[in-house]
Amino acid sequence: MFRLFGALMVCAVCIMYGFSAADRLRKSRDFLNAFISSLTVLETEISFGKNTLDRIFERFKDERRLCGIYKSCKEDMPRLGIKRAWEAAADKTSREAGLSREAGAAVKSLGTDLGMSDVSGQQKAIARVRELTAACAAAAEDEYARMGRTYRMCGVLTGIACVIAFV
Repeated sequence: MFRLFGALMVCAVCIMYGFSAADRLRKSRDFLNAFISSLTVLETEISFGKNTLDRIFERFKDERRLCGIYKSCKEDMPRLGIKRAWEAAADKTSREAGLSREAGAAVKSLGTDLGMSDVSGQQKAIARVRELTAACAAAAEDEYARMGRTYRMCGVLTGIACVIAFV
């Protein structure tokens, strides 16, 4: 009885690990797609809205897919300044969203020009970051499509193999 229970627990852990790995890929993909959309809104707000970055970032504070990058930056801006606050928020979000190095660097690069130049300079910076992020999003989409199912199936098959080995 205990042996069967132990085998089922090991099976459940293996399955959860496989699904967790696939979920990290999905979360990364979803973050990058949401970030691209937020860049479009950010560019529009900077161009036409004439709002401060505080107000613009406030708009995104509840967006779950963005992992709190704008909220974190907004909270740290008064203390650190925009560049360092964005870098800190991007680093934190990169870990949370499971971003690749390239994607994390693309997100982080927005902080170098945001709020540091005139409107046209910020628009160019946002467009550059959008292009970099779009390439990373395409790679993340491909990786999720290719590896998501693989991770889930490996988890299930490893769990079944463990049950067979224990029983």
